[in-house]
Amino acid sequence: MALVIGGIPLWFAGAGLHAYFTSDDTMNLYGYWSEPWRDLLVANLAYYSPLYRPMGGLFYRAVFAVFGFNPLPFRVACFALLLINLALLYATARTLAASRDVGLLAALAGSYHAGFEDLYYNTGMVYDLLCYLFYVGALLGYCHARRAGRRLGWPQAILVVASYVCALNSKEVAVTLPAVILIYEWIYHRPKLSNRGLLGWISRELWLVWLLAAMTVPFLFGKLSSASPFSGIPDYELHISPARYLDAYRHYLDIASYHRSAWFTASGALLLWAAMLLIAARGRRKVLWFSFFFILVSVLPVIFITPRGTISVLYLPYLGWALYAAALLVAMREALGAGLARLAPRLSALGARMQPLTSAVTFAAAAVLLCGAHRANTFPAQTQPVIGSTADQIHRLLPQLPANGRILFLDDPFPADDWTLPTLIRLSYGDRTIHVDRVKRMSPRPDLHEIRSYSVVLTYQRDRLVRIDPAQPGGTAAP
Repeated sequence: MALVIGGIPLWFAGAGLHAYFTSDDTMNLYGYWSEPWRDLLVANLAYYSPLYRPMGGLFYRAVFAVFGFNPLPFRVACFALLLINLALLYATARTLAASRDVGLLAALAGSYHAGFEDLYYNTGMVYDLLCYLFYVGALLGYCHARRAGRRLGWPQAILVVASYVCALNSKEVAVTLPAVILIYEWIYHRPKLSNRGLLGWISRELWLVWLLAAMTVPFLFGKLSSASPFSGIPDYELHISPARYLDAYRHYLDIASYHRSAWFTASGALLLWAAMLLIAARGRRKVLWFSFFFILVSVLPVIFITPRGTISVLYLPYLGWALYAAALLVAMREALGAGLARLAPRLSALGARMQPLTSAVTFAAAAVLLCGAHRANTFPAQTQPVIGSTADQIHRLLPQLPANGRILFLDDPFPADDWTLPTLIRLSYGDRTIHVDRVKRMSPRPDLHEIRSYSVVLTYQRDRLVRIDPAQPGGTAAP
């Protein structure tokens, strides 16, 4: 079963291992590469600093330091994180439901979705992968420590706090962890509803929740300040309202259900949640309650920014959907078995002996149905092949570049407001001193004397780069 779960993302999206860098990758990598290692390490300790997602910076810098400007190690590392996160999903679901079957089915449900295309083809989504790793790791560690109502010890608390800091440094959606742990405490370790019992629970059992919440305050101030990299970017502006929450979630439900044209309405989303709430209440299973509230809470604050075209931004909240579906399926199977046992008591002992086979059949049926849905709805990955093609052509034309070299592009395949080309060249040659100019960004246009001052002049003709010799009358192009 583990091989099936781990093999599904490779089967459907294994081509993502060979995806090239995207514009986001070159921008992210160059930004971190331009920062001293010391500043990056300090920013991960001072998690409330406005530096852009410093844990992702450590990932980019570390892989680049070892492998250079080679996309394959980055993609392998991202797929390794995907598989580790699937193992965490299994362990968390199994712990919360106290059921191996729920763990396996939740991991199966979370193993692949075509709406996660960016996770499979874009290294720029490593922030989501890292956030999931540390967020779910912290939640799992907390749940393990609190099993059977045990008090949380200092070693476990330090591990949870450290994981939370790493999650915050990975992506801002991690701010929901204190609320999620509070929900877990209320559902799994609810106190006696007396003044004394409630106050004792709040003061003695929830101390780590209050610590995590207090840690979140300076983080929010840093990310909402004018020094934040998100400041002034319309796509990251928060529009907090029930209407925005409902409309954005409805949009993501369309994608998650493989419907891309407003199939879900606002009332439809509300009816779905009402049905899930009713099932949780009737089923009386703590895992259903927890997963339901996780679905609603873990989307904050990403649900209040401009909706994206994929559900990759809901990679973390998808855990709740996978957990709810798995727990519901196992509950239905157990209810059916109990009903049959009441009708035919002699089958009860046989049913207990057939439990492993029943679990295997349930898993196999779910795998067939899910894979069929994924296969019918998988669409071509949105990649940026021009970046890899441009890098290959530049290095064929210019195997080496001198330090402080100056390159001029009379024309190039990138939009005028795109910064990919300069970062691509400096990163691929490993030299920050290379100066890159593009005529389409220069005003006024350079004259012949200025053009001849560059060490290299290139242009883009008939879908390929060519080198120009400006010293010759009229210039000559060489392939």
